[in-house]
Amino acid sequence: MPPEDEFAKAVRERLPQIDQILADQNMRLGVRPLNAAIHFVEYWILDIKGGTKDEFWNQRWFAILFWHIRNWYKEFYGERLDSSKERLPGIVFINGTPFKLSIGATRSEVEEPGKSAWLVFPVGAHATETLDGWFESPPNLSVLARNDREALEAQVLQIIAATRGLNLDLMTAELSDDVLQVFRSSIVVHLENAVNAATRNSQESMSVAMWELHLMTEKSIKLVLKQRGACPNTHDLAELRALVDAIVDSSSIGEEFKNTLPKSQAIAFRYCDGGLVSADAFFKLYLSSLAIAAFYAEQLQRSMSVRNGRILLKKPPWLELPDA
Repeated sequence: MPPEDEFAKAVRERLPQIDQILADQNMRLGVRPLNAAIHFVEYWILDIKGGTKDEFWNQRWFAILFWHIRNWYKEFYGERLDSSKERLPGIVFINGTPFKLSIGATRSEVEEPGKSAWLVFPVGAHATETLDGWFESPPNLSVLARNDREALEAQVLQIIAATRGLNLDLMTAELSDDVLQVFRSSIVVHLENAVNAATRNSQESMSVAMWELHLMTEKSIKLVLKQRGACPNTHDLAELRALVDAIVDSSSIGEEFKNTLPKSQAIAFRYCDGGLVSADAFFKLYLSSLAIAAFYAEQLQRSMSVRNGRILLKKPPWLELPDA
């Protein structure tokens, strides 16, 4: 390998191009540094004097390469790199004002410091996770009356369990092709769109948020049908539910379906022609839509479930620079 300063320069000169390639692949920012290092090995390194590309992830030089790449990403993207870890969307209303929730998709628990850690796939909240910590920008919760705080905490815990469960069950569903996998991933995107729109709290954004919730619900039902065959091209949730009931008994969420939108009203909201939407009306639909989507995601066929699963991971060798 060339001297380290020369090597670092060669790496940094190529990183903008590599980063653009990864961005064009719709790769999340948080996973780009490692993928950029792999890309560099595969396409830019021709030979290594005194080393080999075999099992490069265990090689001393790869740790040095990753260190330079990680530093470039930190310098260029700053705090955005650390904030790009997978978070799931949520929302609550306090005094009619929307507050976004930021829900970690996974948790990490150190087993042996510097050597191993558990990757946890929780559904509910962990005892160490506090109410304040769920808010993207928390209000001063200490001023809430005790009963109001307890009610808020119950709402947040309900949202966390449904959102994490939805994400995990979608993630482990067995899907036959790339088209279905993209369709699956779009369900959480609609949830995120709804939360972001509702946070703006304007007439037009609340209307769009209602439509996004309808789409999330619609697609969660359609995915069950698509996994087993075909489904009709309709926005009618009652029609879709009736078709799926031949496969899955949905009577346990019958009350939630009473809060969903008829097709005509959903389409009216799509075009901002459905009238004013109050915080209470949105939140009622949000909780019901989330419960329905989570229910159908759990019904998807899968070979394994990771709900509340734990995987012990060894610290990757490329995260630690070798001794000089």
